[in-house]
Amino acid sequence: MRKTNVIATIASLFLGYVFLTSGDCPGTQPPAPDAGLYHTYDEIKNELPQLAAQHSAIAQVKSLGKSVEGRDLWAMKISDAVAQEEGEAEIILLGGHHAREWISVDVPFLIAKHLLENYGSDSLITRLVNETAIWVVPMVNPDGHQYTITTQRLWRKNRRNNNDGTFGVDLNRNYGYQWGGPGSS
Repeated sequence: MRKTNVIATIASLFLGYVFLTSGDCPGTQPPAPDAGLYHTYDEIKNELPQLAAQHSAIAQVKSLGKSVEGRDLWAMKISDAVAQEEGEAEIILLGGHHAREWISVDVPFLIAKHLLENYGSDSLITRLVNETAIWVVPMVNPDGHQYTITTQRLWRKNRRNNNDGTFGVDLNRNYGYQWGGPGSS
């Protein structure tokens, strides 16, 4: 319980920092948070395969496809039989829907890292990995994320050209009705 409270407190502090530096005045550009605190697309692209290589018995990385600007959408599968389809329950952790919410990339990445580093020594984590396939996609919106770093800090959407003079789709508002089926959330 104490560990959960510490994690919740740290997450709250980070979210508070992001909120306080986001600014409320239209047309203003707040100072960017220290980018060194959060993973960029290139860091995810490099560190995810390194992490999988260090834990190759239970982790694999693959590209699920490309973003509209051609960036790979990286996913890590964590399972005791990572190369097989066992028909077991699957969990998917998606991060980085909203381009400006940088911490939302690190949360699933750090969860994956925690699972991998504690597999075999923590009985709860070992059981979870042995009984499920866990998919982690730290950044589903790499184009928008990059745009917040280089151009507009408060950009929210992806970078799709809507062919009407506007750009972007709010990705987490774009899933179909009951997209995951019964039992999903």
